Amino acid sequence: MSLSRWSVLSFLLLATAAVAGAQTTSMLLVIGEVTTNSVRILFEKLDHSLPDEISIALRDSGSYGLLENRLVPLEFRPRIVQFSNLKSNTEYIVEFTAEDQVQFSTMPSNPANFEFIVASCNGFNVDGDLSLWKQMQNASHTANVMLMLGDQIYADWIVESGHHLNSTYDELLEHFRNTYRQVWGEPTLQSIL
Repeated sequence: MSLSRWSVLSFLLLATAAVAGAQTTSMLLVIGEVTTNSVRILFEKLDHSLPDEISIALRDSGSYGLLENRLVPLEFRPRIVQFSNLKSNTEYIVEFTAEDQVQFSTMPSNPANFEFIVASCNGFNVDGDLSLWKQMQNASHTANVMLMLGDQIYADWIVESGHHLNSTYDELLEHFRNTYRQVWGEPTLQSIL
């Protein structure tokens, strides 16, 4: 598999990613597929005070120069923004609002050292235990890639409670989305997404 066409093996492929600045709960931001020349970022509005349309700015992390600016709808459902034609092994910042930003590095074309973290079966929404995530938070500063395999949420409660018997598809979909929002919106997890 070529690094220039690195594919996502799970919902998340996190390449040296960190949420910049203060942790907020106005948006859910998840860095997805990162290649040598592109990135995909999932974003979702979580705060009613945010406008229905925002300007997303792509900046060079070194010079903070504006590389691209897009006006996009902001909704209470997950959306994806993709940036292409990026330089390999370069740090970028994507600003969604003044408080909601992500920082990432594109993959190197020919890495001399390549470090990655593999994790599976995130049970945070069941037990609330952040100890593994705190260990990964420390290790993520030197890793090029983080692969999240296995279950990212546990939603057995929907079946065990019988909730699925009386719910519409849209209601069940919203229950799953709320569970993902709870898990991926947790500040410790956000700091390494």
